Amino acid sequence: MRSRIVFAVIEILLAADAAMFVYTAAMDSFNIGSICGLSWCMILLLICICRAKFVQILSKLWLGRGRIFLIAAALLLTVQVSAAVFFSVRMIQSADRPTDEELPVIVLGCTVKDDRPSVMLSARIDTAFAYLTAHPS
Repeated sequence: MRSRIVFAVIEILLAADAAMFVYTAAMDSFNIGSICGLSWCMILLLICICRAKFVQILSKLWLGRGRIFLIAAALLLTVQVSAAVFFSVRMIQSADRPTDEELPVIVLGCTVKDDRPSVMLSARIDTAFAYLTAHPS
């Protein structure tokens, strides 16, 4: 009974996460990050929904010749998750580090729709303006 509740919560979180990726893709941010995030959410959601069949397949692979494949897949997944966590932590640390030195500001381009900047480009321009206002040098 407890495992049903846990899996139900996981399924709801994965569905909400997938909806977030769809929303960001619809808001003109359709890129490799949103594609990968959506793909992983959908794969994990499918695994949760079909967990009995998934466990049965894993058991057959583990007892047969698929043990090496499962170990390699687990190692690869561990490396990918570790790299994602490492790079995410490094980006957060870099973003939080204050600096007093003069740095150039580069605003990367983005989509322009009907002679108006997209939501993403507007946010970039607003952020650059706020930075330049706070650091006029």
